Amino acid sequence: MRQKLKDGLKREGSSLNWEHITDQIGMFCFTGMKPDQVERIIKDHSIYLTKDGRISVAGISSTNVDYLAHAMHQVTARISCSYMWEMACSFTTFLVFFSGDEMKRPGRCALTHLAKTEM
Repeated sequence: MRQKLKDGLKREGSSLNWEHITDQIGMFCFTGMKPDQVERIIKDHSIYLTKDGRISVAGISSTNVDYLAHAMHQVTARISCSYMWEMACSFTTFLVFFSGDEMKRPGRCALTHLAKTEM
């Protein structure tokens, strides 16, 4: 079922890395979905999982795995800029700086890595 779910996500067009689904073992699977995505999949698709994104593998069957893959893709494909920034900051912190002509064009910047403690 884990492989079918991963294959279904790829078929749906997901560009995210879902290797963790097949790398895990046991009755539950950590999907990697954030709390807001979990809320959306519950509300929009009636798929129930824990707030931290764990789903029961025992509840996945050949009759619902494609629906699950579709729903997971729908809620994970719409990643906002703020979410992307949050994810980037969870791995490393960036300092945004402006220089030269870039000062005259707001919104154009370069990113430099900083240690999280320096931010």
